[in-house]
Amino acid sequence: EEAGGAAEPGELLRQRLAHPERCMLLLSFGFFLSVTALAMHDDRVPVFSFGSNSCQQLRGRLEDPSLEVVPAVLRGWTRVFSAHSQGWGGGCATLVPEPEAHVLGSVAMLSRDQAEVLDTFEGVPHIYRRHTGVRAELHRGEGREPEEMEVMFYRKVHLEDEKPSTSYLQAVFWNERSNFPDNTAPIQVRGALGADYGVWSPPPPRSMDLRCFLTRLSLELPQPWVMPHDMQRKAATLEAAGVGSAAALAAALEGAGDARLPADVLSEGEQELARRILSQPGAPAAAGATSAAAADGQA
Repeated sequence: EEAGGAAEPGELLRQRLAHPERCMLLLSFGFFLSVTALAMHDDRVPVFSFGSNSCQQLRGRLEDPSLEVVPAVLRGWTRVFSAHSQGWGGGCATLVPEPEAHVLGSVAMLSRDQAEVLDTFEGVPHIYRRHTGVRAELHRGEGREPEEMEVMFYRKVHLEDEKPSTSYLQAVFWNERSNFPDNTAPIQVRGALGADYGVWSPPPPRSMDLRCFLTRLSLELPQPWVMPHDMQRKAATLEAAGVGSAAALAAALEGAGDARLPADVLSEGEQELARRILSQPGAPAAAGATSAAAADGQA
């Protein structure tokens, strides 16, 4: 629009043609915007999570409450447990090739900055490394065909047999069940070198050990803790006060027995959620979880 009012379309064209440098500037700017938008899209890192990195855990670790995941299946691989993690107190998940197998998990589209933050949690490159060049099936909902996408996942650098802790298995179970709620199979617990540790499903909340229960609690919070570090810190504080199990925590929350809940270890909202979970007889964790789902190595 020129000074004095709006120009007719024909007049506007003549004005633009009279100043070709303006046309080139507009075209260049438009091209820049298109390329920038494409680059921003291509800048995302699709991360396949098969262990503890559920949607909730990623939200806590990356401090991104809006993060969403898509249920996904990776074929030709199987999940095993390897190498002790101090943070989780046992082995952590990795994948090894197995032609007839498949792994249930989720895919999160992370920014490159988020993926680099996650690298630090996974201990890249010494404990885990990024494994690329594989394609996962994304399951976006009923009535939609699975969509294939090339993804990255974290794979252990060294393989050994190491039994995982119940707190870690709770996190793995949550990730799998929150994305595939119809799957009723327990977690197969196998070492990376072939050890068979049987199968695992969550026990009733009051029967859980303390760290397993605190992991469950974090996964149900609106803003999850940074796992597993916050969980371990809270567990140590509770144990020092004589609260060493989920049953003892229930008693402390109810004011029964000698143990008392230390100040500030759990917020009022966390205490209320803990009471609610502890009142459950043993409903499967993660059935209603959100899904669109440091250097100790905790994929």
